[in-house]
Amino acid sequence: MLFFEFIQFINTLPYIETTEREDTRNAVYQLVKECHLDILEDQVKEWFDEVKEF
Repeated sequence: MLFFEFIQFINTLPYIETTEREDTRNAVYQLVKECHLDILEDQVKEWFDEVKEF
């Protein structure tokens, strides 16, 4: 799924604070919401936490 790849890419970026990386969770949810996908925010948070490495 593209969201996993996006989060994995964020994992590789240098010079980004942890709080900024956590902001990507909100960005992923906003993408899901704007794409009108039938995915709940809690599911997005769960996926994010499974893939993040920070």
